[in-house]
Amino acid sequence: MFSYPFDSSSIMLKKRSLKRELLKKEGLVEKRIAILSGTTIGEVKNILELFLLDSGIKPEFFEGEYGRYYEDLAFENTELRAF
Repeated sequence: MFSYPFDSSSIMLKKRSLKRELLKKEGLVEKRIAILSGTTIGEVKNILELFLLDSGIKPEFFEGEYGRYYEDLAFENTELRAF
């Protein structure tokens, strides 16, 4: 399912069950990933999570607020720093 060419509609339809199955894999490496964006990124994050899980990486995401990527990077963001 995660090999090229991708069937994106199938992945979108099955994303919850795929995630449950992929989380059962042993030896997943936990990684923190901060996503800062000027647009809504919910579905991108969900699909990225599936591909990372398939690659053996269990991500923990920090999502910046909508349209505040510049502020998150240029000014002190205690939530981002704590992450």
